[in-house]
Amino acid sequence: MKIYINNFNINLLDIISRTCKNYLVNTDTYIKLYTNEGVYRIEDKKIYMLDICDKDIIIMDNYYEDYQLIVDPSFYHKHLVTSIYGETHLSFRTVKQYYKIHNASKLQMIIKYISDNEKMIPNDIYFELKDDDNFDNIFIKQEIIEFLSLLN
Repeated sequence: MKIYINNFNINLLDIISRTCKNYLVNTDTYIKLYTNEGVYRIEDKKIYMLDICDKDIIIMDNYYEDYQLIVDPSFYHKHLVTSIYGETHLSFRTVKQYYKIHNASKLQMIIKYISDNEKMIPNDIYFELKDDDNFDNIFIKQEIIEFLSLLN
């Protein structure tokens, strides 16, 4: 599940990534490919087709100070494939940086960058939880609030 910060200024993402560098635990690089036949992810010389499982969002007003959060429980099923189908396509080289307050944290903050063929451009920020984790858990709430306080 992804948790977005509504109306967040993504122009601040470079500053935020520097501020949170001590919390960086992992970086993931891949290519996301959109065709008229489907969505694909290419990583480690493997091609995966992504089947979207769309669900209704939940809006949480004034979660912390003036922050409004949007909880999106939608997800992708990832299937290994050998071919990419579709005549037209659009691809993005993507880098995700994963941040955690503690190594054992279930919550992670993700800053996503896409390439414009010259440099990486900050594109998105959100929190991520596994689908079976409870968003209302007090420890998860504390971690979200801690991250949001760093973003001020």
